[in-house]
Amino acid sequence: MSALHGKILGILLATSPENSNTKIAGEVVKHALNLGVKVKIFLMDDGIYNLNDKDFQKLIDTGAEVSLCSTNAEKRGIKKADGVNFGSQYDHAEILRDCDKYLGFFK
Repeated sequence: MSALHGKILGILLATSPENSNTKIAGEVVKHALNLGVKVKIFLMDDGIYNLNDKDFQKLIDTGAEVSLCSTNAEKRGIKKADGVNFGSQYDHAEILRDCDKYLGFFK
């Protein structure tokens, strides 16, 4: 068992699937999950488009918890998805409060 097992990593993802920051965030999430770290992701701005990406869906399927800004999703025409919390910046604040480490990925 990893010394990191049980820790929480918070991720803010505000970039679309084709952005290099999104690819880096995805690799960080995969490695963290493999080490037993709980990962909580908050999507906003163009990060909302990751819900339509098959690679991002794999992160959810392997245990990453995802919340997003429902206002940003509505503006971009993104519909509710199973396993994703359509919330608000309040949910983002909860992730910040609960995580041991936090990373933000922006344009």
